[in-house]
Amino acid sequence: MVTGASSGIGASVAVALGSRGAHVGLMARRESELTEVAKAVEAAGGRAAVAPTDVTDADAVASSIASLESELGPVYGLVANAGVGEQTRRPQISLARDSRTIAVNVMGVIHALAAAQPGMLERREGFLSAVSSLAAWVALPGGNAYGASKAAVSSYMKALRSQMAPYGVTVTTVHPGFVDTPMTAVNKNPMPFMVESAKAGEIIVRGLERGRKNVNFPGPMVAIVKLAKWAPEWVLARAMGIKAR
Repeated sequence: MVTGASSGIGASVAVALGSRGAHVGLMARRESELTEVAKAVEAAGGRAAVAPTDVTDADAVASSIASLESELGPVYGLVANAGVGEQTRRPQISLARDSRTIAVNVMGVIHALAAAQPGMLERREGFLSAVSSLAAWVALPGGNAYGASKAAVSSYMKALRSQMAPYGVTVTTVHPGFVDTPMTAVNKNPMPFMVESAKAGEIIVRGLERGRKNVNFPGPMVAIVKLAKWAPEWVLARAMGIKAR
């Protein structure tokens, strides 16, 4: 199962899974885009089914996964990818924007995990994964809610990993840098070491195949973000185009 599968990373992961002959359940809000991704999955050698879903609705997520299981078989793996993000230089807090970001990026992931987990526990096999971000590692001015939401996802997955290990279920957290997707297309801030979406999908699926705890990429951006943890706040603000005292 892949959430946020209608475009970007989710669509690329779905196609990469299809190239391995997987049966892929596709979930996102936009049905027409999901249908196109399903065609790409099947052209790559897999099988696909779609379920238009808003991941902020826990009941809808559970119903969609049940529906996809009835068509494709028991869910073996989940890639909880659905996410939103918006950078801003304005100091005003937007409750509407930030609430939506947390609802999709955090609760949307938890809703998908909760719906997919029971069968895996029963069968004692499979994998649970979520797409976080390198932004989870450092607080970037202007990305307040996005960074906080991704930090929450990373922490949640890390804690879940040890709980699932005795049941034979792998837990993987994905931390990408900048990936060429519709979401980054509107970002006006510098985006070094941009990764093509298709390449990102392959990197993620290879990490899942190897049972990796974390899939962090690209290497140069990973190194930069690790160094940024030690940078003064004014340096980070300047890097994001924000004047700070």
